[in-house]
Amino acid sequence: MNERRVVEWLNEEMRLTLSELRDALAVSDATWEALVDEGIVDPVCDQFTGLDLRRARQAIVLHEQLEINWAGVALILELLERIQQLEARLASMGYH
Repeated sequence: MNERRVVEWLNEEMRLTLSELRDALAVSDATWEALVDEGIVDPVCDQFTGLDLRRARQAIVLHEQLEINWAGVALILELLERIQQLEARLASMGYH
């Protein structure tokens, strides 16, 4: 993999196919299946962004390094996204 491609993957606006996302994650079949089963990755989507890649990588870190089960990982990611939405809403109203 060349250095330019890695930089592109980190770009949040970058579009990835399902196979490119899977290649970028470089995970086992079992891990891939868990990401799909828990809804962390939606295999029906035909395009993914750098945000999707970052979310999947976060999930892998939570599972592998903190030993959180996949259902717990999915819940944590959902709650983190909700917190970000609420923080953005507060910021748009002038609260810091």
